[in-house]
Amino acid sequence: MAKEFISIILFFIVTAGGLAGVFFSWRIESRPKRGAVILAALALYIAVSCIIARWAGSGGWPEGMIALPVIVVVGLPVALLMLIALILALFAGGKPSRIKRAVLVTLLSLIGIALLTMIFNRPIRTMWYLKDVDNPNPVTRRLAVIMVGEYGTKRVLPVLLKAAGDKDSGVRESAVFGMMSLGDPEAAPAVRRALKDESPEVRRAAAYCVVSVARGQPWLLEELLPLLADPDESVREAAISSLDAVDADWRKRPEVPPEYRVDTK
Repeated sequence: MAKEFISIILFFIVTAGGLAGVFFSWRIESRPKRGAVILAALALYIAVSCIIARWAGSGGWPEGMIALPVIVVVGLPVALLMLIALILALFAGGKPSRIKRAVLVTLLSLIGIALLTMIFNRPIRTMWYLKDVDNPNPVTRRLAVIMVGEYGTKRVLPVLLKAAGDKDSGVRESAVFGMMSLGDPEAAPAVRRALKDESPEVRRAAAYCVVSVARGQPWLLEELLPLLADPDESVREAAISSLDAVDADWRKRPEVPPEYRVDTK
């Protein structure tokens, strides 16, 4: 995670430098020269930001999961501000002090929008929990896995697959539910293993989730039917729910326990 925060710090230093260049350019009397300075600052800002973003994500997933959204959410409004300043420098009339105030108001508005986006955007908020999936505290790991699972794209699947093998049953349960929200067939083997987990909570989660990741798999019925004899009632109920979703006639099968079977005679 150190690389993430170094990237963010470097990005904000570059952002401050770019904005300082824009403000200091208003001391230049000549409009063409002023515009050239702002254009150079804008081009340099975009180029360096792209380099930082590329470096932040150079290690492959999940590298850059925190830094990249920050760079995008903050960088785009700042680049837009610099573009507005360039247009004002070249074409707007009036005193430089008034233009400075207009640019400052625009800057504050854009920064406010960026901060609100970062606070209320669920994927970005979720990303901050990635650093806690390996936390020594199992409660913290559970919360982190839940939040990462809410990110809801295939990119978080490796994190969930790792969490599915955690020593804490609560973390494993959270990982299985996260896989259900993804509905990715690549998660099917992990969920299949979870059907035989020692923890009834994990087995119950897997019984509910297996249909979303393994629909159409030939082994689905043969893995769910044994759960009808599970000692935990909640696991049995989850298995029945999934069996109903998979095969409307599952109760007619001869291997179904008598208490669940429908007599076809």
